[in-house]
Amino acid sequence: MRTAITVLALALTFSLMTASPASAQYGTNQQGKQKITNGPVVEYTTDKSANIAWSTDLPGGTYVAYGTDRNNLSQRAQKSWGGTNHRVEIKNLQPNTTYYFQVRSENAASGGKGADVQSEIETFKTLAQGQSPDRENRNVGVNSGTDSSSGSGGSAQIKNGPVLEYVADDNAVVAWTSDKGMNMSVKYGTDRNNLSQSASTTGMGGTNHRVKLGNLKPSTTYYFQIQQNGQPVGSVEQFSTVAQGAQPKRDNTSLSSNQ
Repeated sequence: MRTAITVLALALTFSLMTASPASAQYGTNQQGKQKITNGPVVEYTTDKSANIAWSTDLPGGTYVAYGTDRNNLSQRAQKSWGGTNHRVEIKNLQPNTTYYFQVRSENAASGGKGADVQSEIETFKTLAQGQSPDRENRNVGVNSGTDSSSGSGGSAQIKNGPVLEYVADDNAVVAWTSDKGMNMSVKYGTDRNNLSQSASTTGMGGTNHRVKLGNLKPSTTYYFQIQQNGQPVGSVEQFSTVAQGAQPKRDNTSLSSNQ
């Protein structure tokens, strides 16, 4: 009898250790390597649905926890086990309603060991009933920081991005977040050694930055670099404008190789 009880206890312990990943605690893995490399991006919203996409540096599961209360993300939309690119459509939503959500990639493969990763809690709002879909591809991940303080001096570092949110034949939009609240700008041009044009970020010294680069030429490669007080921050990145009259790209492309 004592042997049977011992076997039962071991079986129960093993069952608890291998419980569904839905009960796991989320974050970077123990080695600190697993992470979201781009997004989440709200690709489109309608009056009763939304499409959310993101990418991870390692393959993992794909699901979104969501709800109308940021403290109770009780609903779930998911897909079968995925790779590094994740996309989920959330259906049966209420019109003209703010929803909170968090993307999660469960049991991501990391050297043969499972790991879980999640985003910050982000928001989107469904459209009024009957309104045309919003397909702006908003990269909410690159703007998830909430610290708008100006900091106490020193250099800012890029925390997430830069992300190329939008590219047309004559303009482009670049976004990123910094670890300190600072006024930042972008220098750009067609010669990577002579970035003669400049554009300033919108807002006043926060950690979320977005810049529109104007006066561009169609079908042309441009180089740009983020700056703070005239000093370079990060690497020189590049993109190409679309052909004249072509539809703009809204791919939310992450240009950083360090994310």
